[in-house]
Amino acid sequence: MNWSTKISTAIVRVKNDPEAGHCPICRDEIDFYSYGACDHPTCSRCAVKIRRFGNIDEPDFSKCPTCRVILMTAFKPFCQVDLTSLLHDVELDFLFENEAVEACYRKLITCKCLACDFVAKTMSALNRHTTTVHNLSYCDLCLRNLLPCEFVPMEPQVLAAHRKWDKDKKRGHPKCEFCDNVFYERQHELLQHYKDAHFVCSECDARGRIVCYATFDQLGLHRLHEHPQETANDPRRWDPVQIRYPTQGLYGQHGRVDSRVSGHRLRHGPPECEPGRFLLPLPLKTYLMPKKPVESSVQP
Repeated sequence: MNWSTKISTAIVRVKNDPEAGHCPICRDEIDFYSYGACDHPTCSRCAVKIRRFGNIDEPDFSKCPTCRVILMTAFKPFCQVDLTSLLHDVELDFLFENEAVEACYRKLITCKCLACDFVAKTMSALNRHTTTVHNLSYCDLCLRNLLPCEFVPMEPQVLAAHRKWDKDKKRGHPKCEFCDNVFYERQHELLQHYKDAHFVCSECDARGRIVCYATFDQLGLHRLHEHPQETANDPRRWDPVQIRYPTQGLYGQHGRVDSRVSGHRLRHGPPECEPGRFLLPLPLKTYLMPKKPVESSVQP
């Protein structure tokens, strides 16, 4: 689940009890209350993640320009806090109640090598250090979704196993079955990729089942066979038809009415027909049974 989805879910939990002792996003006990003018507190770790990876346009949690900027040891309404007395971090624009809270924040974002205590300015620089000096590397997908304190560098064979998706244990990073793109998580990113880049059956999706095909023709074939009632009125799914004309004049008259049909006839040449009769295939899409349909059926 991405951070926008997590935030939306957390809004429902936090509105009724803003002073609850558990973070509405990760459900862990809150170490330091982090909130802004909206008075929607989260733990310090989720606050930093939202600041780095979340959607700044997310309603409620980000509706005010000062949202999630203060980290406090105890919850106090934002309007009652003296902001001038707080310590300030320029990078992510956080305000801290005291030095202990700031130290906790610094620990979350420090890019520190676990093997030799080397401190880098960025995770990319730290990854270069660990790869060159210790032959250990970080997962590039994790780097874009986790804080430095939440993952460790791995040896090449361990990293390969970490990236491989295990559908039984729901571990690793899932891969698209059609284009081989790898995603951080399955529930939102991979399923959204199927809908954006490939061809998902809308009828199956409405029933809570994701069925995806590599081509539009394969999706059309699936819908014709599996959802005949829903696709009965969809012109794109109609079978091709042939119309026979008793005279050449009627055949030509039809061509004048629809220039697109006439163009189709000229491109493909006159169709074969019985002597004295004229055959005109309408230029509708023909869906052929593929030798081996490529299908991905995923439970969301």
